[in-house]
Amino acid sequence: MRKQKARLENWRVVGNQLRGDVYGHPLLRDGADVSTSWIVNLDEQAKTCETLNTIYRLGKPYAEPTADTMITMQNIVKLHEHCRKFINDNRISHAEVVHQTDRVIENAYEFIEGICDIVGYAKNDQDEA
Repeated sequence: MRKQKARLENWRVVGNQLRGDVYGHPLLRDGADVSTSWIVNLDEQAKTCETLNTIYRLGKPYAEPTADTMITMQNIVKLHEHCRKFINDNRISHAEVVHQTDRVIENAYEFIEGICDIVGYAKNDQDEA
């Protein structure tokens, strides 16, 4: 019997199986979170894994969330409050106000800075001038 082939992203070993998001599998929808059948051969160097039923190309492995990548409910609330304040302060009642009122653009720089303070700034070796 010829084995199915698929790609597994966000994968990790759990017991004698892999768990991750599958792509290109003929029977499963792309992006489905799956646990594979038992591992027959795992070659992380070659980025392949053969299970009882399928041969997987291994994409990016699972990465534990860190303080830098974790979205907290507190930050979601802060972000919502920041957006709501900008909308109220600039009296944005509909989309045309954004395009037709100078104060919205004038205040956008401070608004964006506030978003970055909540969400975080991009990690660059050098800032753009």
